[in-house]
Amino acid sequence: TEEFSNSAFVYTAGAWASGTAYPSNAVTVAGTGTQTAAIGFGGYDPGGNLATSYKYDGSSWTSGGSLSEARQGMGSAGAAPQTTALAFGGYNTPGPPYARAVTDEYNGSSWTASNDMNTARDNSAGTGIGTQTAAIAAGGGGAETGVESYNGSSWTALPALPAGKKQGGSLGISTAGAVFGGISPAPATVATQLDYNGSAWTAGASLNQGRYGQGGAGTTTSGLAFKGQISHPGGETTQTEQYNGTSWASAPSTSTALYYVGAAGVNVPSSGALSISGRTTPAYSNAVEEYTAETSTINVKTLTQS
Repeated sequence: TEEFSNSAFVYTAGAWASGTAYPSNAVTVAGTGTQTAAIGFGGYDPGGNLATSYKYDGSSWTSGGSLSEARQGMGSAGAAPQTTALAFGGYNTPGPPYARAVTDEYNGSSWTASNDMNTARDNSAGTGIGTQTAAIAAGGGGAETGVESYNGSSWTALPALPAGKKQGGSLGISTAGAVFGGISPAPATVATQLDYNGSAWTAGASLNQGRYGQGGAGTTTSGLAFKGQISHPGGETTQTEQYNGTSWASAPSTSTALYYVGAAGVNVPSSGALSISGRTTPAYSNAVEEYTAETSTINVKTLTQS
C-alpha cells in the first residue's frame, strides 16, 4: 500500500461587500455587535436627531426600540450587542447644553435610562470600547482629555488621555483597547493612536493617513480603520487600514467614501467589521458595507494505492 500527498496553498483576499441599506439616511449613528448580530442607534438625519434603533441579522434590519433621548454622536459598547448594548453621551439640539451625559442600557428589546456620566460629551474617541458592564468613554467634545468607565451602574473617572481627542475611532476592550485618529486639538486632523491596558495610556502606532469621523473595529491584534474625512470640506475617503498589534497597513478600500460613519465589530476580530451609513459632501447616505478579512489555508489531499 502506498500513500501520496498533495498540498495546495489557497489565499483569499480581504474585501468589502454591500450589506442591506440602513433604514435611515443618517450620520453619526452609534453601533455595536457583529455583521450578523449588530445594532445601530441614534444619529442625525435631515429631519433632526434620532432616538430610533435597528437590529441587523446579516440580511435585514428590524426596529429595536427608542432611546430615552434623541441624540447623535454617542458612544457605544456591548459584548452580546442585541441583548446588552450601551449608549452614552452624545449631542442634542436645541441647547445649550449641547453635549449630553445621558446613559441608556439595552436588554434586547427596549432601552432604559441609567445613571448619567460624570462629564457630558459627544463624539468620544472611545466609542465602542468594552461591554455594557465594562465600558470606556475617552475624550470627545466637552471632555477632550477626560476618560471614565462604566461598571453596569455608575461612571468612574480614569487616567486622562495624554492628548485630547474627539471624532476618533476605537478598537478592543476596556483592558486592552486603543483610540486612533480624530481631531486633536480642533481643527487639526491626526493619525496618532493611544493604547490603554486597563490602567494607563501610552502612545501607540499611528495610522498611515490621519482622519476623523471614521469607523473602527477589531481587537488590539486584529484591528481596522475605515472611511472618515481627511480634510474639510470634501475630504471623505474609501481608505481602509488594518492593524496587527504593531503597525497599520493598507487594506482593501470600501466602495463608498463616507465620514461620520457608524461601526460594529469593535471588540471582535476585524473580519467582523460593519460600516453603517454616513455622509458625503453634502448628501446623507444609508449605505452599509461588510468586511471579510484575507484568509490563507493549506489543503492537503492524500491518495492511497494498494
